[in-house]
Amino acid sequence: MQYVLQPFAKVISISAEHYQFNDFDQLYETADELPEVDRHEVYAYHEDMDEWEQVPYKDSLWTEDGRATGVVSSSEDFYHVTQYGDILETVGKAVEQYQDTGIEP
Repeated sequence: MQYVLQPFAKVISISAEHYQFNDFDQLYETADELPEVDRHEVYAYHEDMDEWEQVPYKDSLWTEDGRATGVVSSSEDFYHVTQYGDILETVGKAVEQYQDTGIEP
C-alpha cells in the first residue's frame, strides 16, 4: 500500500483509493476510514521438496478486507507498523495547532 500526502491539495491516495478532505473535521473522519493493517506470517514454497516453510524474519501486512499491502521485518524492534489513519491524524493535529498563526496547510 502506498500513500501520498499532499497537504496543499488535501488529497490522500492509497493504492487506487482516493480520500479528500476540506477541513479538519473531514481530515479526522478520513483518518478513521483508512484501512488498518495487521502482521501475518510469511511462507515460502520449496519446489524440490514440495513443501511450505515459514520465513521467520519476515511478516506480511494485510488489510482487514484481505488485501496484501507489503512485507516487513518480523522484528518489531526494526520495523514498527504505523497505521495510515494514525499518521493522518497526527499530521492534522500538528497543522491544526498553527491554524491561528495564518500558516496554511
